[in-house]
Amino acid sequence: MIYMSTEAEISSNSRIVVKFRGLLPMFVELYVERLGARYQDGEITGEGWRAKVLYRKIRIGSLELTEAEMTFEGDTQRVNDFLTKFRAISLRNWG
Repeated sequence: MIYMSTEAEISSNSRIVVKFRGLLPMFVELYVERLGARYQDGEITGEGWRAKVLYRKIRIGSLELTEAEMTFEGDTQRVNDFLTKFRAISLRNWG
């Protein structure tokens, strides 16, 4: 199960916050690197952007999921391009 929500400001350099539920940290790192970005110590670096990743456990009824919150800064178009590909790869591999 993957749940995604996005909050974004509109500008050429903005802050975008995306949350993924049910996506384990090891898969986040794998998918990021497959897409050509670098993942190290909870930070993702891409061309023209960077992101900080925070993980937490959340409960939904009796189910416990890992939530990955990614906060992106940098070129909005490049961040959106990365997120489009990241969402596709994560949904394809889980669904």
